Amino acid sequence: MIQIPTDGHPEQFASMVPMNRIGTPKEIGNAVLWLFSNESSYVTGHTLMIDGGYCAGPLFSPSN
Repeated sequence: MIQIPTDGHPEQFASMVPMNRIGTPKEIGNAVLWLFSNESSYVTGHTLMIDGGYCAGPLFSPSN
């Protein structure tokens, strides 16, 4: 994991995320709960990116 100093203000990175905001703890928690639920029982060997499109970069845009 890359550690980027935020000086205690992670919201400064919102402009770097295609969704123009940082994720909330609840959004991360909901994804974890889904992975532990029966709804994800057929999911195996996958990395679930919960990053607002950051890793997709220019391929993702909410306006598309």
